Amino acid sequence: MTNFSQILPPNDVTQAVQVILGESNYNHWRQLMTSYLKIHKLWRYVTGERPKLIKGPDETDSSFADRLEDWDSINQIIITCFTKTSVTYINMLIRKFDAAKEAWDFLAERFKLRIYRYQHLSKLRSIRRKPGQSVEDVFVEMSFLWNELTLLNLSLNMLIVLKANLRLLGTQETESWGQARIFHQLPSGLNMEVIVQKSAKEKDPDGEKSPPLVFVHGSYHAAWCWAEHWLPFFSASGFDCYALSLLAQGESDAPSGSVAGSLQTHAGDVADFIQRNLNLPPVLLGHSFGGLIIQYYIANMRNEPTLEADTSYPKLKGTVLVCSVPPSGNSGLVWRYLFSKPVAAFKVTHSLAAKGFQTSLSLCKETFFSSTMEDNLVLRYQELMKESSRMPLFDLRKLNASLPVPKVTNSFTEILVLGAKDDFIVDTEGLNETGRFYNVTPICIEGVAHDMMLDCSWEKGANVILSWINGLS
Repeated sequence: MTNFSQILPPNDVTQAVQVILGESNYNHWRQLMTSYLKIHKLWRYVTGERPKLIKGPDETDSSFADRLEDWDSINQIIITCFTKTSVTYINMLIRKFDAAKEAWDFLAERFKLRIYRYQHLSKLRSIRRKPGQSVEDVFVEMSFLWNELTLLNLSLNMLIVLKANLRLLGTQETESWGQARIFHQLPSGLNMEVIVQKSAKEKDPDGEKSPPLVFVHGSYHAAWCWAEHWLPFFSASGFDCYALSLLAQGESDAPSGSVAGSLQTHAGDVADFIQRNLNLPPVLLGHSFGGLIIQYYIANMRNEPTLEADTSYPKLKGTVLVCSVPPSGNSGLVWRYLFSKPVAAFKVTHSLAAKGFQTSLSLCKETFFSSTMEDNLVLRYQELMKESSRMPLFDLRKLNASLPVPKVTNSFTEILVLGAKDDFIVDTEGLNETGRFYNVTPICIEGVAHDMMLDCSWEKGANVILSWINGLS
């Protein structure tokens, strides 16, 4: 039997490794953890020099079981050292491993790819078509980067970045045509990803200016979900469009802690972007939980900005709630499903809470899309959703305790409540609750599902919204 008193580390790992592993400090954490494991004679388990045991030809079952138990115990102690010195969402990823080497290699591979990701994002941001430079010359400049991206087998999300930059290489000499990715720095110092697509129409300096449109996504999504169809559609209709990725979603930075934020912090980030970047009151559009964030924004609007600029909520031209979580949250939806549609309740819970949509193509389709959606498109969006959320948007217990959102007595913005007939997540009663709360008649669109902006009939919702925006006074 092993003398554990000689090799097991004391409960001082957090004192010896005084770094909590997050998104930006892997190399520092690795150096400290390596030293710690070597001091306690555990390093060879991480390198694989002490692999999983094999029973000897003359060894009794009892003796082998004892040795295997020792080996398992030591590996679990090492993995516990990893989990004690990492943020919650990372230690959740490594708890599944039985061998310390597997967990160590997983972290090394994960952060190696992340470093490559940021390096290539920087390269993509730096490539611009210079005045007088031909498109052919620009493509020659990009060919090496393209080969690197192909060899690295980077995600579809990354390739959307490339797609956006390729659009900038067209025949126009400015970035006002096509999509561009920028990063808005919040007061916290964290950067928020924004996909921008300016109006494709020439602006009349003497004509009435169209309001800018700001899009806020829901859980498991990011700015890319608007960039597929609705940004090009509304850009072609004469609107400047801005799709935000909330913190820890898409390519936005992640805060410390185990969740991306709260209703208050997310709404404050949206307000900060609007206040510091837009000259006209925008129309704010939110999908699913993004709609709930916008409801909190509306509840905190005032006739005049507050004295502290960073905490004010700028005025809006209008608000569009797309398949939005109702003001009371999603608990009412869950209870209704439990009593009226128990099978659907199980599917929704398994799909979203247990993230079953990430591994089941059929469940992903049923949760977010119409039955007629092509499987290759569902698969593409499923992959993007897997990569979009590095942290949950909210702590759901704290969120539900803070709901409903405050009642708006005198709304300072026009509100459109839009739902989908085939929505698997937000039912008709949820849609009607939102309409009653804001004293408006909701519009329910036939033939589309929860992800209205990505569904095969995405233009149905887009046309309704366009008509409504054009009717704003």
